[in-house]
Amino acid sequence: KQVHGDQIAIIENNARTLHEGFDGLVTDRVNVTLGIYSADCAPVFIVDPQRKILGAFHCGWRGAANGIVRKGIESFQARWKSNPAQLEVSLGPHIKDCCYEVGPEVVQTFSAETVRNAKGRAYFNLQKAISRQVEAAGVSAKNIAGALVCTHCDARYYSWRRDKTEHRMISLIAKTG
Repeated sequence: KQVHGDQIAIIENNARTLHEGFDGLVTDRVNVTLGIYSADCAPVFIVDPQRKILGAFHCGWRGAANGIVRKGIESFQARWKSNPAQLEVSLGPHIKDCCYEVGPEVVQTFSAETVRNAKGRAYFNLQKAISRQVEAAGVSAKNIAGALVCTHCDARYYSWRRDKTEHRMISLIAKTG
């Protein structure tokens, strides 16, 4: 159960465990799979290829407002002495600003760079908000990749905003051998 928060669990063993209440998972263990559920929020993966650290984060506008991905980078630095300039960040399929209509609480929380107005409505660019935060944390822009697909536009993906469904996609990352 993810809660649209900023809590991050450090996974220190290979036990098969659900980490309820956490929206971020980080590990340096081999043969541990980290998974994030989403249906419009962005699954965000961070890899330190030098130190062989992995992180998976569930990030919607609340997670971005609370800086969950930045906090993930900080956990890499504090625990494993990762250099943010060497980290690689990837965002999986999520809702794009073509469809991510938001209210005043989002508009007031984020910079004008991440919110566009069209016909009296505000639309949020979650990918840009996350990218700007990780760049501010020291990650090179060339090390940030984002999925091009919009979960709301593309019926191959679950979208809470489109379908009001309880179904979710799972995005996985693991370090093997």
